[in-house]
Amino acid sequence: MAGKAADAWRARQFKMQELYRQGIKELDALSERLFGGNFVDLIDDQQDQVFVELSGAPKPTRVTHGTKEPITTFLQGVFDEDLSFFDTLCLHTRQGFYCDPVYGGNKDRMGWKTIGFPGPKSLKDTMDGTYDTTEYFYDGDYDWNDLIPHLQQSVPRDS
Repeated sequence: MAGKAADAWRARQFKMQELYRQGIKELDALSERLFGGNFVDLIDDQQDQVFVELSGAPKPTRVTHGTKEPITTFLQGVFDEDLSFFDTLCLHTRQGFYCDPVYGGNKDRMGWKTIGFPGPKSLKDTMDGTYDTTEYFYDGDYDWNDLIPHLQQSVPRDS
C-alpha cells in the first residue's frame, strides 16, 4: 500500500486509536464515579453497570430462536466508521470472537466451538470452494414474514 491509499489507512488507524483512547478514559471515569475504581478492577456485575451507563441502554437479555422482540445487540456489521466507542467495542469484540482464525481472532476456534460451528480446516478450503456451510443453515418450519418483519408491510408499487 502506498500513496493516497496508505495515507487514508494511516488516518483511519489514527482516528480509531483516538476513539479507543478517549473511550477507555471515559470507561474508567464512569467506573471511578460509580464504583470508585478502574474498569478492569471491577467485578463482572459492576462492569455490566458501567456498560449500561456508557451505552445508555439496558443490558440485553438472552436471545433464543423464540425471541420475538427486536434485537440489535448481536447484529454483525462490518463497517466501524463513525460509530460510538461502545458500538465500536461491541463490533470489534464480535468480529474477533467469531471471525475466521486466519484473520487473527477466534483463537483455537473458540467462537465457533461456542456456537457448534466447526468451520473450514484451512483458508484453502474456504478459497477453493471445497467448504460448504449449507448444512449449518436453519432447516425447520419458519415463516419469512416472522424472520423479516418488514416483508409484512404492504408497499404500493408504481406500475
